[in-house]
Amino acid sequence: MADPRVDRSDRSPPDLEPLRRDVERQPGEVEARRRLGWALIGAGQFEESLSIFRRARADFPQDVDVLYGLGLAAKRAGEADEADAAFLAVAKLTEGMPDPGRAEILHRLATGHHNQVRTGNWGLKDEVWGGV
Repeated sequence: MADPRVDRSDRSPPDLEPLRRDVERQPGEVEARRRLGWALIGAGQFEESLSIFRRARADFPQDVDVLYGLGLAAKRAGEADEADAAFLAVAKLTEGMPDPGRAEILHRLATGHHNQVRTGNWGLKDEVWGGV
């Protein structure tokens, strides 16, 4: 059993300031923006995360990871229509991904989030288990 006194850095968001500086130093680097956006989601700062992902999407409109982050940030910020549009875009982009395993996982996640935003239910029983 793990010692509960041990600091688990993976259970708390990283320091945001270095990530913000990375984005300022490398404004054309998509990975820096992704890291900051995801860290902001982890910190519960959904509005700021949404802002970061919106700007990243404007600069990198076909980046599936940016779109997925945008969808999650919008969902957490209560922007259902924006979240839904992002998840549908992710599902569409997975059709052309070179890694079929990653594409299938992202497609299921995006579809599940889309379903949940619209119906409150993930609704993946047929897709994942063939309707069993």
